[in-house]
Amino acid sequence: MEDDEPVVAVRNAYKRYSPKNVILAGLNMTIERGTIYGLLGPSGCGKSTLLSCIVGRLDLDAGTVKVDFDDRLQIGYMPQDLALNMELTIEELLTFYGRIYRLSWERINQRMQELMTLLELPPKDRQVRNCSGGQQRRISMAITLIHDPELLIMDEPTVGIDPLLCASIWECFFELVKKKNKTIVITTHYIEEAKSADRIGLMRNGVLLAENSPQMLMERFDCDSLEDVFLHLSKTQEGESGVTVKDYPAKQKQSPIFYQKQSFNKVRFLAQLKKNWAWTLRNLGVTLFVLFMPTLCLSIVCTSDIENIVTVPIGVVVPEDHSCPSNATPIRPCLTIPDFTCRYIEILESIYPVLKYHSYDEAREVAIKGNLAGILYFHENFTEGVMERLEKQSATSSKALEEGTMYTAMDMSSFPVAHIMVYRVYRSLEKLLNELCNECNFDTRLAHIPLDIPIAVHGGRHWKFQDSFLPSTVLPFVFYTMFIYSSSSLAMEITSGLLERYQTAGLTINEILAAQSLLQMLVINVQNIFMFVVIYGFCGAIMVGSYLTCYMIVVVSELFGMAFGVLIAIIVKKETLVSMVGVGLQFVAFTYCGCLWPKEGQHQIVQVMGMTFPLTPVSISYFNVSLRGWSLTKYEVYMNVIQGALGTLGIAIIIALLLWSKLLNI
Repeated sequence: MEDDEPVVAVRNAYKRYSPKNVILAGLNMTIERGTIYGLLGPSGCGKSTLLSCIVGRLDLDAGTVKVDFDDRLQIGYMPQDLALNMELTIEELLTFYGRIYRLSWERINQRMQELMTLLELPPKDRQVRNCSGGQQRRISMAITLIHDPELLIMDEPTVGIDPLLCASIWECFFELVKKKNKTIVITTHYIEEAKSADRIGLMRNGVLLAENSPQMLMERFDCDSLEDVFLHLSKTQEGESGVTVKDYPAKQKQSPIFYQKQSFNKVRFLAQLKKNWAWTLRNLGVTLFVLFMPTLCLSIVCTSDIENIVTVPIGVVVPEDHSCPSNATPIRPCLTIPDFTCRYIEILESIYPVLKYHSYDEAREVAIKGNLAGILYFHENFTEGVMERLEKQSATSSKALEEGTMYTAMDMSSFPVAHIMVYRVYRSLEKLLNELCNECNFDTRLAHIPLDIPIAVHGGRHWKFQDSFLPSTVLPFVFYTMFIYSSSSLAMEITSGLLERYQTAGLTINEILAAQSLLQMLVINVQNIFMFVVIYGFCGAIMVGSYLTCYMIVVVSELFGMAFGVLIAIIVKKETLVSMVGVGLQFVAFTYCGCLWPKEGQHQIVQVMGMTFPLTPVSISYFNVSLRGWSLTKYEVYMNVIQGALGTLGIAIIIALLLWSKLLNI
């Protein structure tokens, strides 16, 4: 490393994001050792892109970038955005980056004390979120300086801060250059500020118009101020033709500026894991949501009783002259029930609210307004007609058949409500007929339709609707929770610039994802244990099969949610869009898994599409294990679980390919 060699040399650099969006157009730049280099230019001229290429975050399309260091640790990078973990304390934040830079604990403490004094930082136990904007800017600078790098690259470090703090930062720059022979590169669009630099580069439209000391530039172009120099060069550039699509050079394969010696380092991994753990503890709202939201929603499902969803009364039409005297004489000696209509109403009232009306028209008006679930009405000779049916059976007269029939008019606008009401009406009538048969020694089978279900192949006769509904809701809930948890945390780090700062410091995407996955596996297990204890222990949900097998199936679903969340986060990158995708996926999951409608009732095309969604076959296995008692050794069970696991593996491969190809600039 020679002192007369430039620290950074950029030659004939080209970079664009689309054919018409050229960012760098043949740029040349030289940064000398032990100087402050000010890169001056308006917003959008390509300053930040150029710095990203120098630190190795982006590759040039053509041209070269040479940095006189073999190790990335010799560079300190301060992005334009703060890119700070607001939940951490100053000490935790500096320690985190110190460990990423592979500093010893003793060296970290030493540098922390030096920087606290140099930058006049707040107490180190203060959380970053509780610091002022100027203090946060100095904390960001402390991160850049923590490992004492030789080259400092700072993207607009003084933007948006007061003049006093700005002067303090420049004093720090001068001291670093004078006492430690550091090289500092700053970008700015303030011409007055750039005058303090030893050497400046004037950049516009992706080209460096000129570079030299401020005084030499003013002498060269015979101007009294840098403003005049920049104006003169800008006017000259306007008269020249820019780079056209035709002139743009072919893309060249770029060698890495810094070779990553290790794609996975234990020290960096543990630092990231510890940082994530601190974030988890200090964001209790998010953590509690992830841990307990599925349990809360599923416990609501478990404690819901669909049998009682109908609260609207049913209307019974009873003629005004129809009475139910207790001392009336029964129509047969064997009977103790004098009037079947009255007895039926008593039975129905014992399980459901009943309103009596004296005319059908009156009841119908109330039902049309939605205040009745249905209407029941009887013939005046209902008692005689029913008795003749039981006594004469096939010899019953047509008149008796008509008189012994109960008529209903139900509100069929809600299928579940109508279904439940018809069932209740039928069961009440069946109970009445059973009583009549017992009193007159008729065979009680006469009171039933010729169908009996003594045993069930799977399940039980007294199982409730929610028992079969629950398995189709478990996996969509846990999938959605882990999708949001993994995607939102990663998207937040991308949009806030944290991920860029991590990677510039040397943290690899492998270490980032590994630390996130390990912590989320802990969250998964806490979430699942609590969920199983509540829904199967306290709520008494039915589990016929193995708890361990169902637990494993839930974990497979959550891993799929985690992987899918990471994929969406690195593609979409914006937290709002990630949340919107999550809501859409939630509806897809509920539909395909049979929560909104049974899979068997879906259109064939929807069923085929559903089986391509890895959560669907896994949900089928969960249903078969929990309610049918199937074991993991059964072909249908383990093949569906394997299909779900392969879906997760496929997404992991896609993530790896996207990161390897650098298509997404992650």
